[in-house]
Amino acid sequence: MLLMYNLTGIVNFPTRINGTSSTAIDNIFFDTSCFEEYTVCPLINDLSDHDGQIVRIKAIFQTQTKKKYCEEN
Repeated sequence: MLLMYNLTGIVNFPTRINGTSSTAIDNIFFDTSCFEEYTVCPLINDLSDHDGQIVRIKAIFQTQTKKKYCEEN
């Protein structure tokens, strides 16, 4: 289903860490073809056993065809 909409999971690090395991159960999905440069990093907040994620997207001026597609989808 995700591939049908060209969505990609971008979190590639553990988001839940406890004494016996670490898992990547929290993720962010978006169409990476609409953005040429992005970074994702953990936000360790000590409020929960799940860490947050911060996504930074470099906004660039895109061609009209690609921009229109990304805005519609």
